[in-house]
Amino acid sequence: MKTFYEQTIIDSIDLEGYEVSENCTLFNKIKFVYLTFKSEYVHENKKFINEKILFKEWLQGLPSVLTVPFMNYIILENAKKSGFAFETEQQEERFLDAYWSRLSDAFFTLKENL
Repeated sequence: MKTFYEQTIIDSIDLEGYEVSENCTLFNKIKFVYLTFKSEYVHENKKFINEKILFKEWLQGLPSVLTVPFMNYIILENAKKSGFAFETEQQEERFLDAYWSRLSDAFFTLKENL
């Protein structure tokens, strides 16, 4: 079973506009997203920065190949649908503060375990 973050990554892969079949395996989709990230964002001046940090930054730029939810109220709505419970605004803020890093971590978990 996939985590909330892993499932968000999987559900957000959008290969439309790319010369890749939507019917390819999840492994190939993740591989394609990774190669797209590397070609679009990892350049000579960034190659010594932690890859997960770079991926988080790239995600926050809303790449068309990986269209994750980015508006706070939608992020929280999706989390609640997935079983997260927030009793205070502070809990929501903590969740939102960690969202992008956890998505990045989830992507690399998928990449390494498929």
